[in-house]
Amino acid sequence: MIGFRLVIVTVLLFVAGYLEAVQEGTLPVSTFLLISATFALNVVYAVLLGLAPYRVQAMVQTLGDLVVVTGFVYLTGVDRTGFSILYPVSVLAGSVLLGRGFLFATVANGLFASVLLLVRAGVIPDEAVGQIARGPLRSLSGVLVGMLLSTFPVAALGQFLTKALKRAGESLDAAAGEVATLQDFNRLVVENIHSGLLVTDNTDRVSFANQSAAEMLGVQREALQNRSVGELFASPELRNRAEPNSETTLELEHARGDGDLRTLGLWISELSGTAPGGRLLVIRDLTEVRRLEAQALLNERLAVAGSTAAQLAHEIRNPLGAISAATKLLSEGSIPEDQKGLLRIIAKEADRLAATVTSYLRDIKTQNTVVYCDLNAVLSDAVRLIGISPERRPEHTISFEPCPSPLRVAIAEEELMQVLWNLARNGLEAMPQGGCLSFAIRPLAGTAEIEVADEGHGMERRRLAQLFEPLRTSKAMGTGLGLAIAHRLVRARGGDLLISSEPARGTRVRVRLLVEGSGSPVQLGAGAVA
Repeated sequence: MIGFRLVIVTVLLFVAGYLEAVQEGTLPVSTFLLISATFALNVVYAVLLGLAPYRVQAMVQTLGDLVVVTGFVYLTGVDRTGFSILYPVSVLAGSVLLGRGFLFATVANGLFASVLLLVRAGVIPDEAVGQIARGPLRSLSGVLVGMLLSTFPVAALGQFLTKALKRAGESLDAAAGEVATLQDFNRLVVENIHSGLLVTDNTDRVSFANQSAAEMLGVQREALQNRSVGELFASPELRNRAEPNSETTLELEHARGDGDLRTLGLWISELSGTAPGGRLLVIRDLTEVRRLEAQALLNERLAVAGSTAAQLAHEIRNPLGAISAATKLLSEGSIPEDQKGLLRIIAKEADRLAATVTSYLRDIKTQNTVVYCDLNAVLSDAVRLIGISPERRPEHTISFEPCPSPLRVAIAEEELMQVLWNLARNGLEAMPQGGCLSFAIRPLAGTAEIEVADEGHGMERRRLAQLFEPLRTSKAMGTGLGLAIAHRLVRARGGDLLISSEPARGTRVRVRLLVEGSGSPVQLGAGAVA
């Protein structure tokens, strides 16, 4: 309002100055005084902007405008200059701003009628409205009625517009609130969803990434911006764009920024219509799922192998009993003494083998029996025996790092010895050119970890995934049972066996066992890890 008023008054000032210059004495001095007073009022209104409430300012400015307009009409006339048209304009402004259009219309008509009536009564000088004010009563009434018809309809229109604007404002506020709520909800869902989300533009560069995607890829969220899909994933299928509006799913191995190799599942959807555009990539970390699947498959194969071994042991035990009985009967007959000695050896070995089979079958039924052994003592004996074993060559060195405090772990002594022997033999065979085979004990929370590491040729990830499968081996004379048996023995005691390896950099085996007095379960893995 202040700006609009300044424009009008400035124009009036220039027009008045021009007329005064062209026709000297045409305008009275009071006109210039009124224009100056209007400028002064605008200054006062500008000062009040930061002091008075909004409604008070609007009320004061509208009433002031009506008074100023009345002054211009009084000084310049009704018909000659047309300043009376500013009455409806002021009424409309007050109606829209305050919703009080009829009040301002009444004030405008009151001021206009008062000026004319005061001039007609001779109370104030005629100025420019004398001809109308002192003319016939019919003409004066027509002017007054015309003012009524020009202000009150405008007031009604302003009232209608005010209500419509209010309803529109309320609807807009409600819509804005719903949009803000929806945006907050979408942001909450996108930021807290466990799946990673990547959105690319039509050049296949990342335009949006949530925090889960950054964590899965092992990079900072800000570093994903403007990165191309080809830079993030080493996959030809991702580099080749699909058809518009198509969907693609694939699984790939991804090396994170910290070097950790993860299995990622990707669901890709083209966001474009008929022309090439952006893509939406939904990422899921399938590493744990695939590990559990591998562990379930391994457990199933071990169970089958164990069941087969138990059946074979059961079937072997009966013939061994028959062999032992037959040899004893033969030794009681009339045969040479040297042959009796051979029969006694056969019977003795058959009894020993039968006892071994019986012990194996008994252990299968009672494998959950809790037993403990001294970890330092068993490991010391194992290192001593490995040092004199035929697998060790002069170019091999063995190091042992015992635990400073005694530890008793949940496994039988002969079982742990068998596990260590199998691991040590594999380590020595992996170093045909020599190297160091190291043993170390590390106490953890509720568990103890035995680390057996070599400096051999190592293994690829694909070989690691098949490492514990029975009867699968890469050795010419191997059986593929050593690691499978070691894994079964450790897992049967509530522990776990984890292997990490890199080609040409050696292999590291970690055997985790429960410590005596600890009820904490071991966090089981899939056996082999990269």
